Amino acid sequence: MTLIKQELVFLNIEVDASHKEEALPIISQKISAISGLSATELAAGFEQREALSTTGFGSGFAIPHTKITQGEGLVAFFRFSQPIDWQAMDDSPVSTAIALVMPEADDTNLHLKMISKLARLLMHDEFIDTLNSLTTEAAIRDYLNSKLED
Repeated sequence: MTLIKQELVFLNIEVDASHKEEALPIISQKISAISGLSATELAAGFEQREALSTTGFGSGFAIPHTKITQGEGLVAFFRFSQPIDWQAMDDSPVSTAIALVMPEADDTNLHLKMISKLARLLMHDEFIDTLNSLTTEAAIRDYLNSKLED
């Protein structure tokens, strides 16, 4: 299963203000435009999850995630033109968000597996440095898919 499609890799995303509250609707709209999922429902899901605790992982990355009642899971990559205050665990601003949208009916625990795999990958400087050095949608898609499908 190819989780990240090239059209779900977004680079140089402009956010009017530098807070996650402004970034989440933009993330939702971009995913909605490609997937056909409701931007309003996506934003509400992301915001509900953020209310529990921050998804700002650290090292400039956030892993916002939500579940959907219908449809297949997807992963979207966002690189922001300016760092965003995501209230990350390490207090550093976020330049990259890897958004997970997973089905609510998740017998295989794909949602938890993906969050766990991303969290483990983000503990390695080599992964972060490589991902930060890639500049095209295709290269980012291919690299993430190779790492997430291991």
